[in-house]
Amino acid sequence: GNFSLITIADMQLHYVLQLVDEIREGRAREVSASAEAMARFSEEFDKASRNTIWATGCRSWYIAADGLPMAW
Repeated sequence: GNFSLITIADMQLHYVLQLVDEIREGRAREVSASAEAMARFSEEFDKASRNTIWATGCRSWYIAADGLPMAW
């Protein structure tokens, strides 16, 4: 990779703890991404990844059959 996984893990943990607080404080009973949110994320990721160096036609385990990055 070309980035620190420690930084990524720290950021993800921060988001998880925010969700845990929502449940602990009674503002939510469960947390789940909606199908619409997941589809929107996938669409936005695909669109954005077309403009990266990863989508220049090279062959790599990072690249899916459609030519777009599948690992990030």
